[in-house]
Amino acid sequence: MKPKASPFGLIRIGGNSDGAYLVPDDLQGISCCFSPGVSDRKSFEDELTCKYGITCHLCDASTSPERFQTAIIEPGQTFQKVWLHHEPGAADSVTLEEWVEDLSEGAASDLLLQMDIEGAEYQCLNVTPDAILSRFRILVIEFHNLTQLASQSGNGRRHDIVSTFRRLDKFFDCVHAHPNNYDHHQLRVEIPGGSGSLPDTIELTFLRRDRLGQAERSPLPRIFLPHPLDITNAGHRKPAHLDSSWLSGSRPLRSRLKIIYDHIRWYLRRTREWD
Repeated sequence: MKPKASPFGLIRIGGNSDGAYLVPDDLQGISCCFSPGVSDRKSFEDELTCKYGITCHLCDASTSPERFQTAIIEPGQTFQKVWLHHEPGAADSVTLEEWVEDLSEGAASDLLLQMDIEGAEYQCLNVTPDAILSRFRILVIEFHNLTQLASQSGNGRRHDIVSTFRRLDKFFDCVHAHPNNYDHHQLRVEIPGGSGSLPDTIELTFLRRDRLGQAERSPLPRIFLPHPLDITNAGHRKPAHLDSSWLSGSRPLRSRLKIIYDHIRWYLRRTREWD
């Protein structure tokens, strides 16, 4: 989960509120994006379609097009009212493998995955074949329930979580990490040289390793945690930032200023609400 330097700078897609994510500026040549768990907001997918010409396929059984804040953009977007599931044939569901094979434009095309499915991500990713998983150039995934790694009664969930990250490590490097501040539960974890904090919910961006040599840039850009382009998911809650254990060196000045800015903005918002 610890971010590594990428030759591609990070850009924010999806606006200035929850549902926006940072991705590597390596979108040229991606044929389509698969977005399970879209809920009622699709600003991320709208920008991909309108600005970058990337077809977006969405699914979520909890919503429907008439509830979307913006209309489906045809033919650049599709929507299925189904859950993403780990078992083929489950009612009102589709597996990632079935979905990709049905709608992608050929085995040679690169894809993007933006996934927020409230804890079902582990089982879904664990059963996705390598041939499908490795087609994704970029993954943007919100991981949930990470504090269950310390649960004495959660052996099954711990196994799913660990298996997922081991699978991702076969093909991808994490290039950005951003804690979701909606839930401030954290887990203290032992790491080489000390300990660090692991948030219960975190947004991670991955880049497939073969892309790391595609851009000529020396030296590599610094790792910013937080990144200046990060947004606070829940503006009414105290901002959350990853501690220094997530960094290999000192925190860059721009990241320290970003932390100060986020807390001042939150404080001013609270002050206005009290008034």
